[in-house]
Amino acid sequence: MHSGIGEADHLASFDIPVKVDLPGVGQNLIDHPKVPITAYANGPFGYYRQGEGWRMLWNGLQFKIFGSGRITSAGVEAGAFMNPRDREALPTIQAFCVPIVYLDRDAQSELKDGYGVTVTTVVVKPKSRGEVRLASKDPTDMPIVCPNLLKEEEDMQEMIAGQRFFLEAFRSEPLSSRLKGVAIPGPAETSDTALREHCKRFVKTNYHPAGTARMGTDGDRMAVLDARLRVRGVDGLRVCDMSAVPDINAGNTNAPAMMLGSRCADFVLQR
Repeated sequence: MHSGIGEADHLASFDIPVKVDLPGVGQNLIDHPKVPITAYANGPFGYYRQGEGWRMLWNGLQFKIFGSGRITSAGVEAGAFMNPRDREALPTIQAFCVPIVYLDRDAQSELKDGYGVTVTTVVVKPKSRGEVRLASKDPTDMPIVCPNLLKEEEDMQEMIAGQRFFLEAFRSEPLSSRLKGVAIPGPAETSDTALREHCKRFVKTNYHPAGTARMGTDGDRMAVLDARLRVRGVDGLRVCDMSAVPDINAGNTNAPAMMLGSRCADFVLQR
């Protein structure tokens, strides 16, 4: 947008000369929303403080000498795609499990340190859409990003269903006998209203932003790119990251991003 490509009125409000009026630039921001469930363990299970002090040294030596140990873990020890409403239907929730008490820094004060486990539920096909806008004419200023996670009621209902499913898993064997109890959401917070507030409090990005320069047909005014990833109205400019997709895929975005890069290279080289 700072280069003059975007919605004309928005650019003009910052006295940025408009080169190409493309109102879809920065719109249609899609991301996978995620919300954690965290419980404390009743024994020394998981990776509590394994990256600190003597534990870090021991784990490093084990890996260096034997090529084994905790360092060989990817951190996320388990994952699943599931539909909590209909086990036979397409998945609506992706979940991943880390054997630690985990929250982002802004919420760590709400949990005490110790052994535990965190399962994060993710809505895989969100309906909510956000936007990216300029904050000023200065390109060094951070943009204004409004992800609008869980804005659509359907997304919130899917997230609540996913949270309920894994809360029940925490109360079932083999997990229940190894846990002291659920920390967040609180043990009494099981109503739809309470889970809704929990989701609103802890929802965050799954670091899968997409869609803000989406492809589309020639008649689609909000389509920034054509089918060959070319920016409309600009010669020699293409976009080949996840901003090009009209809708987000139901899972991690690394593979689609690599596919887009490879396909764009084919277009550029005319293969």
